[in-house]
Amino acid sequence: MKVFKWMVLSFIAASILAGGDYGGGPKIVALNKLDHSVHLGDIKLTKDNEKVELTVIYQRRVMKFDPFLGERDAHKLKYGKYAEARVKYDKGLFNQDLIDELSGRGPITIFRSKYRKLVNEYFTIDEVTDQVNIDSDKRYFEVNIK
Repeated sequence: MKVFKWMVLSFIAASILAGGDYGGGPKIVALNKLDHSVHLGDIKLTKDNEKVELTVIYQRRVMKFDPFLGERDAHKLKYGKYAEARVKYDKGLFNQDLIDELSGRGPITIFRSKYRKLVNEYFTIDEVTDQVNIDSDKRYFEVNIK
């Protein structure tokens, strides 16, 4: 029984010390070195209404030759094609006003400017430049809750 208790305690301690991946800490988004125009996009609840999903929008650039792409698609990738990365947060990290506003959102939203203002109100995004173990082919961005 003691072994079981220690195993449970070590699992809980590991998940608490893990940081942003298991809680509300900063989340790291890794993009390619050539990607540019990174900004916060949209916010919504997931389909099961358990988490808040944030969309980070960026322009993806690919310079290597792909023989299976058409000329138009290769041109789009060379100069930047819009792509998105999604970051999920626990719903308990936010106040009830935001959750109520997001739960009132329909499945199809035409005017998203209201939700983009909410994103800028609650989140920030910064480029991470001072890490020890970073890949030279990637750029890292940190998404923080204000």
